[in-house]
Amino acid sequence: MEIKEWAKEVNITVNSTDENNYTIINSTITTTNTIVKSMAGRFFGRWFYDMFFFVIICLLLRNMINGVIVTAFSAIREDSEKNLKDMENKCFICSLNKMEFEKNNISFRDHIKYEHNVNNYIYHILEYFKLSYSELDYYQYSIYRLIKNKGPEIFPIGMALSLGDNYKGNIKDEDDD
Repeated sequence: MEIKEWAKEVNITVNSTDENNYTIINSTITTTNTIVKSMAGRFFGRWFYDMFFFVIICLLLRNMINGVIVTAFSAIREDSEKNLKDMENKCFICSLNKMEFEKNNISFRDHIKYEHNVNNYIYHILEYFKLSYSELDYYQYSIYRLIKNKGPEIFPIGMALSLGDNYKGNIKDEDDD
């Protein structure tokens, strides 16, 4: 059925000026009918293909990518929590646990604030870089050399004056138990 016949059935008048518009509409309808007729046997195949694509790409791959992202962020959060726990329960300078001080009735906060204050260590390390070689005595020069070599020997690892002169603490991690 052409557009002119259809237009007559629904009481639409067709002018000669609208002839080009109706020709375009007619060819569009004819093309659409041809496509629909050719796909009639392949509808279910196309439907299964679309569903397969949706399930594989949209659901599985997206969930795998989100799973990788969530796993990465949870690992970062766990590292952050571990670092925070270490900052609260371990001396940065001597690496002794808070429990070592509590066993001996010594305030861990006082130990960090007065005995092993990180700011004091940074200040003294920077002071060594301000001095020239001629101003350093033997002990200062040996400390300066350790600082230059980035040796950890300048820090009293496992030792604290408040725990006694002969105390050599256990500095293993709490996670190693």
